Amino acid sequence: IQWIFPTDEPSQHNLKAPIIYPLELRIFEISDKVQQNFFRALKMMLKFYGFDVEFNENKLIKIEKTVDFEERLNKWAIQRNHNLLRISRILLCMKLFGHKELAALILGYILGSLPKEKIEKVGYEVINIWMERAFNNK
Repeated sequence: IQWIFPTDEPSQHNLKAPIIYPLELRIFEISDKVQQNFFRALKMMLKFYGFDVEFNENKLIKIEKTVDFEERLNKWAIQRNHNLLRISRILLCMKLFGHKELAALILGYILGSLPKEKIEKVGYEVINIWMERAFNNK
């Protein structure tokens, strides 16, 4: 996941994970191929979490729960699950790649889709990290 959604921070779990620098961010801005790959990977990961998304010209045009949403949710919306960290990484990557509004929209949909008992299992500390990743001006 560190290679698909790089950030500007060293990984705490993989010392060989790449760190994205301003030059790479500039390449992302100007490369249609890199952007296409990014959105394809984002769509794939959101499907893993139980969300079906569609993009048009790098804009979100649809997000909804998949038919197997409940099954997917039960695999990741649990305490101390590594998939919660992945969401943090994905949100930060979106923001670094210039898609802060998209990160906020997706996070809002994810949080709005979580039943109260799943919010409690995910934990407010994790949700605060997600919000910081999506909204702060780092």
